[in-house]
Amino acid sequence: MYAVDTIKPYGPNVLVKRFPPKLETDSGIALPETDVEKNLECRVLSVGDGEYINGTFVHSNLKEGQTVIIRQFDGRSLNLSKELLLVHHELIEAIVKYEDVPQGE
Repeated sequence: MYAVDTIKPYGPNVLVKRFPPKLETDSGIALPETDVEKNLECRVLSVGDGEYINGTFVHSNLKEGQTVIIRQFDGRSLNLSKELLLVHHELIEAIVKYEDVPQGE
């Protein structure tokens, strides 16, 4: 049996890992598993080299460790883990940046 050590996306693909879904509301009410939606926020684990567009090689502007939002039904789920997805960089809707907000604001 073999264990996967590294997954390097090819070309314009990006390997992402979904964040776990919220299992309760902001007010603390537990949600039944049937009502829990897949989280669209993901962490970028690895980025492919890029792709040729009109004869020019274009590198991806995504970086490992970034938080991104993907479309709900896009991406190829990998049999290695339910949370790992391989998506084309054009299927990423947004890059999310969080800022620290002081308590009380």
